[in-house]
Amino acid sequence: MGIILYAIARGWMMLPFREWWAGAALLIIGCEIWLTRGLHLDGLADWADSIGGFRQREKRLAIMRDSNVGAFGVMALIVALMARYVALERILASGAFIWFLVIFSLSRNMMVELMTTLPYAREEEGMARDPAPNRFGGGAFGRGERPA
Repeated sequence: MGIILYAIARGWMMLPFREWWAGAALLIIGCEIWLTRGLHLDGLADWADSIGGFRQREKRLAIMRDSNVGAFGVMALIVALMARYVALERILASGAFIWFLVIFSLSRNMMVELMTTLPYAREEEGMARDPAPNRFGGGAFGRGERPA
């Protein structure tokens, strides 16, 4: 995905209104949301709603399973999208497009690292189960056993 967004940023430079960095940042954010189908933003909103309530573990898991978005989820989405917009606009204005490849590569690698080293919240069926329960070597970088 980083390569696609990098290509969008480079292609923006060929347009007659290429100095409109805010428009390019909005286009990149929109493409990222479209390409991922908003999966990461949905997870962020669920997490923020569950943490915002300061409830017991079972109640937080029930909140994350609920498809409705609460006030904490909306606030988290606003802050995350605004921060992403500002960061992208500044990177575009500076002309340092190579950072797109670095940022998106690191972020995807960290997702894999966290998935393989942190325990899952639920043990039962569902999307949040361990994708490789019988793997050996620990985390994605082979740093030992998975914590309990």
